[in-house]
Amino acid sequence: MEKTQEKIQLLLRIVHRLNEAGVEWALGASMLLYFKGITSDFHDIDLMVTDCDAECVRTILSEMGESFPSASIPNPMYRAKTFMEFFIDSVEVDVMAGFAIVKDGKIYDCALRKE
Repeated sequence: MEKTQEKIQLLLRIVHRLNEAGVEWALGASMLLYFKGITSDFHDIDLMVTDCDAECVRTILSEMGESFPSASIPNPMYRAKTFMEFFIDSVEVDVMAGFAIVKDGKIYDCALRKE
């Protein structure tokens, strides 16, 4: 439980900085499912941001921790115009902008938008 609370505190610090900068963001993946009571654990923090905020987010999170290139092979079912990975306080933080899902050869735009 202690690690879970540390990750939640990190999320609060990150979103405070993003909110101060006027960044549009949304929480995704397992941490969102955790807060919704659908799963009992999460391993990292996944954030979606708008395309126009991606570079601002890169700057903010680079100040908070270390950026690193993705070591995983991308799942062909998912695409992102921008995908960034950071390591902040021993927690992996993934950021996606321009997210899309590919199903039966068709691309479904799921990008976060200000509207």
